[in-house]
Amino acid sequence: MSPYFSILFPNSRTNSPIIFNSMNRLFTCLFLLLTHSFLNAQITFTKAPLDYQLFPRNDQSEGQILIEGTVTDAAATRVSVLILRGQQPYRYSSQNLTFQNGQAAFSLKPSIKAEAVEYLARIYLVKNRDSSLVMTRMNLVAGDVFLIGGQSNAVAGGEGGSYQSYNPQLNEFCRTFTTNYPGEGPKWAVANGNNINVGVWGTEIQRLIHQNHQMPTCILNNGNGGMPIRYFSDRNDDNPTDDNTAYGQSLNRSIQAGVRDFVKAIFWRQGEFEVGGTSSEITSYPQYFDRLYKGWHLDYPNLKKVYVTQTGIQPVMTSSLAPALRDFQRRTSRIYPDVQTITAIGLKESDGIHYGSGGHVQFAHNLYPLVDRDFYNSTDTLQIQSPDPRRIYYSNPERTQVTLEFDVDQQMVFQNQVNVISKLNGWVVTYHMRELCISMG
Repeated sequence: MSPYFSILFPNSRTNSPIIFNSMNRLFTCLFLLLTHSFLNAQITFTKAPLDYQLFPRNDQSEGQILIEGTVTDAAATRVSVLILRGQQPYRYSSQNLTFQNGQAAFSLKPSIKAEAVEYLARIYLVKNRDSSLVMTRMNLVAGDVFLIGGQSNAVAGGEGGSYQSYNPQLNEFCRTFTTNYPGEGPKWAVANGNNINVGVWGTEIQRLIHQNHQMPTCILNNGNGGMPIRYFSDRNDDNPTDDNTAYGQSLNRSIQAGVRDFVKAIFWRQGEFEVGGTSSEITSYPQYFDRLYKGWHLDYPNLKKVYVTQTGIQPVMTSSLAPALRDFQRRTSRIYPDVQTITAIGLKESDGIHYGSGGHVQFAHNLYPLVDRDFYNSTDTLQIQSPDPRRIYYSNPERTQVTLEFDVDQQMVFQNQVNVISKLNGWVVTYHMRELCISMG
């Protein structure tokens, strides 16, 4: 192998690279390191893209990349950015520098299309008409932003090995921003079904949106297993971003990711704690949900939709008021104008509380048509909503028969009974039609 190799820097005068050859690899590596450190000392970024970042799309279906900071080298004349779409140059912008008190501020705002294409950004510092590359960011996309909140069935991570949690072809345009990678700081990443990421049904929703609309998405999953609604709704009204609250932590995450003002919808899946808790937990549930709902609309200004999941029927260790909680969840769409309800009743692979990956995938495919209708102009809207009784009444004088009336076009499918093995104690519990009727009513 030849001891010669090249270091390439773009030359603004000739539009061709300047090539330096060296017999000494160590000397060249040190040169690159010192050059990088020297350039970093000359330019400081206050805002810059990160690898794999998703930029929320605007009304023009574009995402804006913010590049801001200061330059301290008075010999520098310009800061520029080259955006590549795939491998092809797409957009170029630059700003002349004006120095005051030894430094010059810059602000560049190039845009990229919201599409199933990854972009690359190269940022240059121009000095004496020569450009020096100071930053490269890869795998950038623009698209839509959603949040998930709730407890373990919202987290939905690692529920069985049958779900392929990560597939480069399926997940490439599914993104998330996470603050809890072990040993790492906040970063953007490709979404997957693990519990420190988006979870199974959240990732499946992202895959479906990409598959049908070629639209990249970001989902931030703020779920926390085994927690009551009062834990999530503990908003500090004087300081909503208070990191001592779960609410503030979730809000801060959206702010750090730069997506707070562009969240389209929140998927809320919670209530198992209250169903297995005290009666007071259930009777106070509506006021906690109201506080949470109003907080969301204060802090996420472009929130368009809230999807509320009706909790499944738990076979053991449940409060006698559990049906009242499920009934409130069912009625939230009549109380709040932008709420859409969906039930978890009937999902497969249930142990009475949690679900295997098959149940989570089924839930995603039940939920997706609602999202598709609300945000992607789908006209396939028949039979996509969970059954919701419009009228319930006794249908004979003896009051031994009850009639449930649903929407005229609603198709209903019932099983006579379902056997479930409880995860809590191993009991086999049989669900009958009466439990389903109580949960709906």
